[in-house]
Amino acid sequence: MVKKSKKNSGFSIAFPISLQGLRNRFFPLLFIFMAVSGVVLHKSYDAPIMQIRIALTDMTAPVFAAVSEPLQAAAGRIDTVANMRDLRAENMRLVEENRRLQQWYDTALRLEAENRSLKTLMNFKIEPDYRFITTRVVADPGGSFIKSVLIPAGSRDGVRNGQAVIGEKGLVGRVVETGRNASRVLLVTDLNAHIPVLIEGTRHKAILAGRNTGTMVLEHMPLDSRPGLGARIVTSGDGGMLPPHIPVGTVVSRSGGTVHVRPLDDLDKLGYVRVVDFAADSALKTGKLDSP
Repeated sequence: MVKKSKKNSGFSIAFPISLQGLRNRFFPLLFIFMAVSGVVLHKSYDAPIMQIRIALTDMTAPVFAAVSEPLQAAAGRIDTVANMRDLRAENMRLVEENRRLQQWYDTALRLEAENRSLKTLMNFKIEPDYRFITTRVVADPGGSFIKSVLIPAGSRDGVRNGQAVIGEKGLVGRVVETGRNASRVLLVTDLNAHIPVLIEGTRHKAILAGRNTGTMVLEHMPLDSRPGLGARIVTSGDGGMLPPHIPVGTVVSRSGGTVHVRPLDDLDKLGYVRVVDFAADSALKTGKLDSP
């Protein structure tokens, strides 16, 4: 049994080279031979090799075209997606920029309107002895039965009840309620507004009364007074509460014995006004006579 094992072991060692080893040695030599042959043939027979290369190119070109077409399409879709993403980002940026520009444009328009309103307001000359406060109209709490507006100026700014309020062209009302930071102005068209006035160019005095409409009427005129259309109505200063000679309106119609007067300013579009500090006699304000 021991000799057989040795015999078998010797037979295994003396077996010739395996097919795998032969293949590992043969194929590299074959590739080297084919490469050398290709170089020699290329140098010796350039035309046949060229024809073979062209034939191989013709055969492989459709394959490469078929393979590259979906790749190119996929690359095109990727570029399209990237472009859409860039366009969306650019569109968002432009929308935000347009919003900011619109805000600046609205601000510029508002400032231009305010500047124009203030310039127009300064066209009306006030007596140099009068002090005034320029402020804007911030709200209109009135309605069909109350014609008034609010201004953001109060007692801490020197505003007092009874002071005249002037618009771009003339008197628009007077202060009737005063708080620390805001005041209410009763407009000349309010039903409770009664202003001592003078028909300009004459010595005829009257009371200009509001009617809660767009026009006012002249009351308590002299019997011989017949103001013509377009005649200007100004404050008379009677009573000492309002400065004299402030324009209020013009006569627009006469029906029977009623004379209608339209305010010089558009009271529905008041932007800025001036509160006039008229230094009247203190006795007229307080009702008390100064002691001698």
